[in-house]
Amino acid sequence: MRWFSSAGGGRTVAGVVAVALLIGTMAACGSSKGGDSASGTGDCSTLLSKALSDYFSGNIEVAKSEFQQVTDCDPKNKYGWYNLGVIAQYANDKKQAETDYQKALALDPQFESVLYNLGVLRYAASDWDGAISYLRRATAVNASDANAWWNLGLALAHKHTNPTDKESTDALNKAVKLNPNLLPGRGTGASGASGASGAGAASGAAPTTTSAG
Repeated sequence: MRWFSSAGGGRTVAGVVAVALLIGTMAACGSSKGGDSASGTGDCSTLLSKALSDYFSGNIEVAKSEFQQVTDCDPKNKYGWYNLGVIAQYANDKKQAETDYQKALALDPQFESVLYNLGVLRYAASDWDGAISYLRRATAVNASDANAWWNLGLALAHKHTNPTDKESTDALNKAVKLNPNLLPGRGTGASGASGASGAGAASGAAPTTTSAG
């Protein structure tokens, strides 16, 4: 899974497929744009930051409760829903992860990390059409996302039961051009994440903080 930070954040990959990390925002929780229309939005914003801190300190259940409070404070806070989805995906609660991600995606249909993680969920369930659909949307939002291209190529290869399928190899080649370490035996490759796991698919990554969506 992917988490973002004010420094730009990032994502790690595990096995073949990567999952995206947690996201936070320093903006107030009065609206999905960080407005200040609701009372106590400062407290809500502080709670979101605290939830991220607790998560990285290993206090997962505390962080989960705090993210839930964030979405109670501001049901339109896409970061709160996204982070709940990440926690659920790490816990292998795929149904809950899907529910939370869909709520975030309804608020921001271009939320690439949500699209990416939904693609990973579908990949793990061997739902190749679903994985391809979400990963294509992720690459449309961010054409420089090597991991999304890589996973898309793998999903296409599974769907066509042909690892040399042109569409699949094109996607894999784009991924390797963007990140040569994805090739087996090169660097860390697609390994070593700390997130949710699934059928041959990925684990994830971890949360961070950003002031942008």
